[in-house]
Amino acid sequence: DIDWDLLALKLWSQCNDEKAFLSHYPPAYHPDGTFGPRNYNWHKVKEFMKNGIPKLNSGSLGKKDAPTAPIRNPFMAGGCFFTKADTVRKVPYDPYIYFEGEETSYAVRLFTHGYNGYTPTEPFLYHLYYNVEHGRARHFEDNNDYHEKNRTSFARIRHMLSIEQCANPLYMTEYEKYKLGSFRTLEQFEHFSGVYFKEQKLTQRAKDGDYANIK
Repeated sequence: DIDWDLLALKLWSQCNDEKAFLSHYPPAYHPDGTFGPRNYNWHKVKEFMKNGIPKLNSGSLGKKDAPTAPIRNPFMAGGCFFTKADTVRKVPYDPYIYFEGEETSYAVRLFTHGYNGYTPTEPFLYHLYYNVEHGRARHFEDNNDYHEKNRTSFARIRHMLSIEQCANPLYMTEYEKYKLGSFRTLEQFEHFSGVYFKEQKLTQRAKDGDYANIK
């Protein structure tokens, strides 16, 4: 048992950064009452998917081997995202992004608006991942319009990441409201993350998620 809110605030305060957000893929829980280990989990990049968007996964260490303070990381995860409410007011989620690529696109937008991601040294929440045994349907399994939502989403993300420019206005509704910020550039994100979108290149740093000493 933990006081998740007090732990989240403590970890956020350890960042010593008013523009900080905490994010990682949290451990799993299951409705039968079992929980995954409370490990230190950090973001890594596995590969580029066919749509050109990076696929993220996690590295993991036991608690005794975890860092003593949150470490910078360029990415975010929808299953664990803790920050000041003002962050999402100033950088709102793009409602035209469907699912795949949502985390990378929002991470880049946050970065270019001047916000900084950190990996928490320990989890403060659990996540119910897809569990077929309990019949938990995913949206695209019972919604007929997900193909068009995906097309819109991929076109916007690929345009934003300079993978492929989109001139179709059907896919660019309100794009100006949800575009990159002007505090940092996409190129600066690529340098920090080691992920080069147009070239579809991953550095070893990105594959390892080794961001401890990167400025």
